[in-house]
Amino acid sequence: MILLNRRLKSFPILTILIACSFFFAGQSLALDDEEQFEDFSELDLNDMLDVTVVSASKIEQSLRDSANAIYVITAEDIRRSGVRSIPEALRLAPGVFVAQISGNKWVVTMGGFTLFEYSNKLLVLIDGVSVYNPISGGVDWDFLPVSLEEIDRIEVIRGTGGVLYGANAVNGVINIITRSGETESASFVNVMAGTQNMRQMHATTRLESEDGALSSRVSVSYEEDAGLGQARGTQQVYDGQELATASIRNTVKLDDSAEVHFDARYKGGIIQRPNVDETWRGDDSKLESDIMRGRLDLFFDNGAQLYVQGYRWMENVRIDRDGYETYSAQLVYDGEAQVMVPFELAGTHQFIFGGGYREVYGKSEDILDFDQDFTVGNAYMHDAWKLTDELALNSGVKWEHVNLVDPTWQWRGALVYNPTPQHGIRLSVSNAYRSPTLTETYHQVFYEIPDELAFLIPGWPPEQDQFLASVVGNEDLEPEQVVSYEAEYRGFWFNRVNFDVSYSYREYTNLITVFIADPGFYVDLPPVIGPLSQNITYVNDGQAISNNVEVSMDAKVTDELRVMLNYAHIDIRLTGDKVFKNYEENTPRNLGRAAVSYTHPKGFMVDVSGSYMDEYTVQPVSLATYDFNSYWRMDARIAQKIELNSGDLEIGVVGQNLTEEWHSEYPDVEIDTQPLPLRSAFYGYVEFRDK
Repeated sequence: MILLNRRLKSFPILTILIACSFFFAGQSLALDDEEQFEDFSELDLNDMLDVTVVSASKIEQSLRDSANAIYVITAEDIRRSGVRSIPEALRLAPGVFVAQISGNKWVVTMGGFTLFEYSNKLLVLIDGVSVYNPISGGVDWDFLPVSLEEIDRIEVIRGTGGVLYGANAVNGVINIITRSGETESASFVNVMAGTQNMRQMHATTRLESEDGALSSRVSVSYEEDAGLGQARGTQQVYDGQELATASIRNTVKLDDSAEVHFDARYKGGIIQRPNVDETWRGDDSKLESDIMRGRLDLFFDNGAQLYVQGYRWMENVRIDRDGYETYSAQLVYDGEAQVMVPFELAGTHQFIFGGGYREVYGKSEDILDFDQDFTVGNAYMHDAWKLTDELALNSGVKWEHVNLVDPTWQWRGALVYNPTPQHGIRLSVSNAYRSPTLTETYHQVFYEIPDELAFLIPGWPPEQDQFLASVVGNEDLEPEQVVSYEAEYRGFWFNRVNFDVSYSYREYTNLITVFIADPGFYVDLPPVIGPLSQNITYVNDGQAISNNVEVSMDAKVTDELRVMLNYAHIDIRLTGDKVFKNYEENTPRNLGRAAVSYTHPKGFMVDVSGSYMDEYTVQPVSLATYDFNSYWRMDARIAQKIELNSGDLEIGVVGQNLTEEWHSEYPDVEIDTQPLPLRSAFYGYVEFRDK
């Protein structure tokens, strides 16, 4: 009966999807020939060979000349996929493992080593601003002060990026690049509504002075939904969110050789988690996050470039757990500069040198018993040496000092060979470090012994405090290190197919892992009680090797039909004795995605995608083990774009998680309970863009 009810509830929405498809198809055929519109499908895929990226060297360069394996997720890719969050958008890139924990918590990793929502070997940037949480080492995806509609593209570096980005760019770098005031995209308004009480709106406008010297882009958005649901008898409990985001990006062109940029962005609101049982009553989290950034760019006649940048990033969270309030905050100040100097010497060089200084402050009443801080100083140099038109050598080195640990040297050497404009090969070797987090260094959590168990402690009352259990940081930790060997082939076949395959072999040393320093003791009573007085800390005894293969294909089958495929195989083998053994199983070994996009010349669009995850097992320390079977997830989008005199109107419907309602993807390690299930979701949207 329950299954029947679910099918009946979904039936009207599925009927609407089908009906809309016929309606939109009919409308598309009714449009005049003059009302055709430009879409990604009208682009020649050969243009993708010369896609400009900035994340590999912090200057603009062709993707085919990059010293890293980079995948670019465009704004059009995001829009056509129908996703509603940045983690979902990252599923579009090969090798990125994305799992949803709750309505507002995610796991995102690259290259394995999934450590729950605190996965800590991935660096994330918003317009070059690092949003790596210094307390937990992960990324608070629901706190990022950026909306999907602002994004121009996401550049995903699949591999180490320490030579330019320093600590924590271990397995990858994700650079979220938003539209600036200079971007010639139109103003638009987008309104969405759907199941799970989802309501969302976004508005963006562009302003420009008469002489074009000053341009601004202003964006505001609001989102609200009931998140995921979980059955509690005859009731459903939800973990929703109410969030508002605002941003402004300003560009001042002083002349043809100088630009000043000033950006400000803010996000605030409430996120909720459901009641799990009578002991865990759920919580409401009030969050605030903002970024303020200033940047000066200078361009010289000889092709040299200089930029100077400073930013502040703040994130505050207050959690109310059934009347008990906790507080967590991080604050970062950063300044950096970089110069690129071109010159000729046995070939063409782009010599880059730069450096920066950062101050980081963190506080968590749940984890740290007082405020903590650290500083980061760095200097680097890098040379892109084009020996011939076909062959280039990239090399660089970076010195960095995080004052929690000894200074490190990070380096890279890469050979890029493009025998023809359609084919290229890249070979590289590099290293990267991850510094200990504030939690790993200064963790101070003690669980008091309940009065009813106090009589079990030998020699009670003790001469000094004793605890049921404790988790204590280690101030003598060293940074984790990886050495990565990579090979990649990039090709453009038949003037219609972009193909990319890469392989990496990585050796990890000094992995930081949880270690039971004192196992405590048990009391032999029925039932056995314990362990009591257990002490957990962190050590550097972990070692591992990994083999990763990533494949992606983007094919323009016809002018209307586009097919995209990607696949990744991740194999991790642990070689250390004291290491978090679940690193081998916490990430699926095989994952991939297949997508088809159809665009009629008169504006009718259909997008269908399926994501595959191999089986994996999650076993938090001292908690239950959760086995996740392999699964396919399917999403679909149907839309019609209509050209009006004043702009373009787009109407569409999206279905998410269509294959298996109520499947789960990852547990919440903060609470020992069954993972929350994902439900199928449907929403419709209307978007208007002016001309």
